[in-house]
Amino acid sequence: MDFLRPWFLWGLAAAALPVLLHLLGRRRVRTVPVGTLRFLERAAARAQARWRIRRWLLLLARMLALAGLTLLYAGPGCTTGGDGRGPSGWVLVLDTSPSMAAVRDGRSALDRARQALLAVVDRAGPQDRFWFLGTSARDEIQGPMDPAGTRQALEAARVRAGAHDLGRALAAARAAAGGGQGAVIVVASDLQARAWPRQPLRWDGPRVPMFLVDCGWPDPVNVWIGRVAETPEGLDVGVGGGGTDATVTLRLVEPSRPARKAFVEPGRAGARFSREARPGIVDLTVAPGGELAWDDRLRLPSRRSGTPRVLLVNGDPQGFELRDELLFVRKALAPDGALAGRFRVSEVRQSDLRPGDLEGVEVILVANPRPFSGELVRALAERVAGGATLVVSAGSHLVPGTDFGPLLPAPLRDRVEVPADDPSRPPYETLDPAGFGGFMDVFQDPGRGDLAATKVRRYWVLDIRSADGVRVLARLSGGAPVMLERRRGRGRLIFVGTTLDRDGADLCLQAGFVPWLERLVLYGSGRLRPRVPPVVQAGVSLDLPYPGTVTIEGPDGFRVLWAPGDPAPVPEAVGLYRVVTQAGTEDRFFARIDPAESDLARLEPAEAARRLGEGTMWVRPGRGLPLTGRRLPGRVDASAWVAGVVLGALLAEALLSGRGRGWAGRRRADRGA
Repeated sequence: MDFLRPWFLWGLAAAALPVLLHLLGRRRVRTVPVGTLRFLERAAARAQARWRIRRWLLLLARMLALAGLTLLYAGPGCTTGGDGRGPSGWVLVLDTSPSMAAVRDGRSALDRARQALLAVVDRAGPQDRFWFLGTSARDEIQGPMDPAGTRQALEAARVRAGAHDLGRALAAARAAAGGGQGAVIVVASDLQARAWPRQPLRWDGPRVPMFLVDCGWPDPVNVWIGRVAETPEGLDVGVGGGGTDATVTLRLVEPSRPARKAFVEPGRAGARFSREARPGIVDLTVAPGGELAWDDRLRLPSRRSGTPRVLLVNGDPQGFELRDELLFVRKALAPDGALAGRFRVSEVRQSDLRPGDLEGVEVILVANPRPFSGELVRALAERVAGGATLVVSAGSHLVPGTDFGPLLPAPLRDRVEVPADDPSRPPYETLDPAGFGGFMDVFQDPGRGDLAATKVRRYWVLDIRSADGVRVLARLSGGAPVMLERRRGRGRLIFVGTTLDRDGADLCLQAGFVPWLERLVLYGSGRLRPRVPPVVQAGVSLDLPYPGTVTIEGPDGFRVLWAPGDPAPVPEAVGLYRVVTQAGTEDRFFARIDPAESDLARLEPAEAARRLGEGTMWVRPGRGLPLTGRRLPGRVDASAWVAGVVLGALLAEALLSGRGRGWAGRRRADRGA
């Protein structure tokens, strides 16, 4: 016999109390004066013999009752060794696919499966050995373990996103079962078809008994957000459903816009939401969502799509086109130019610019600006804070002391003109490829356009020491920064310290000017830098496109650093993630479960058992394993037997002590009365 709580056995010392009371309560000799002893001696001898036997039986009953109560607290049981045909080990396979998180009546399918496997563990004795394995493609088999370790492994098991392969898990289970003759495999699953093999499994070698415990529900109900297609015009959202034909509500919430709803029939139709082409987090929810909760919501980090809108603001328009400030930019972006069709371009003179012209514009390029009115400064600052990029190129109207407020990355400091009459140096400076950064770094390769040949004769310098967060994109050969960037709100300010015509430099004449202009606009509109897809699959390794170290923050706030060359990160949790680069730019993506896991449609139990291989038996949850003809090694609870002994001892004590006869006598007296 063994005990679950052996420390209670110290209570057996209480069984000595009846012995002590017996010794202290022995009858004392009393002197009674009588006339003759002839008849008393014969009666006393007979009474003393009967009383001696009854005292010993009473003592035994009291000791047995106290000892039995102590054993009940200790948890008595006995271990059976089997008959040679029973299993010598148990291999437990727990389905941990996302569909096991489906909840009904407050309990998930995983809870039901865990309880079924714990019932198997509860039968085990101290010498039994277990192996445990989940169905995730990244799970490794655990074991051999004792029952206590197996219980801990089962209680720690959680649903895991990502790929699940029950066939692979069963192959590992059979390999473990082959280590001990007669081992048994127990599989607990909700029978959702995603991870199941499509054809019956074929096994080599001796047949291993296998039991399938069905832990799902025969009629699962679930509704989920399916496909989401983002177009320039809006969002196309599909809604899937199983087990219900009821109309559900699909709700969309966009930044700074009222919530919108659509009523759809799951699996039959979707919904289309028109939306503005602007960045932000779009919330999609479907209600009622059914038994699986984490596919009812999707937070879509929307990206700018479609053709970028560019506004050219000419601060120095000229009637003679060859002298115009935007001549070369206009030619490159014209319908018949090198970048034809890439961008939607409009142009306005600075004197004609109105705040309404800024609506929907993603890149605002201002060439040689004059001071703006306060109204325009506020409108430009608000548009930049909302996500647009303001590019300012220097010119003759941009002089130190001019107040441009929040429209430059830093205050103006100096205007520099390279002397033309100094015989010790060339009358210009060049761009230094080693100083290129940000979107300019590709031009370090002369094959992408040799910007190093650019001759700069006049440029403007900003006081970058008086501003935080300024990033240098390009430097001159003398070390002076000539292109700078600074983030403001969701947008950015870019300053080009020389002219875009031929007055201050010949950048516009270089072969790399058009590629540079293209990358400038793409970068300003948020379409240049590499990004993670807005929606990814949880549990699947993520191929990050970033060239440098980034910080990844999960939905629970946990942060991790990733650098090129590190193993690909795996977003385990379902939710919204942030990726912050060293340059301060930020991307977001939403990790969701595979929509195929949302379909809770089940295999028929007989079909599921057939796919597991010949000899698999299907078991309903809550029932024991029907191992007919086998006496299994395990532990049998003896509490009921001990309780019966305690009850019998208490009954015997009542009868032997005379309390039973007194009660019976009183009953007879009552009936006689």
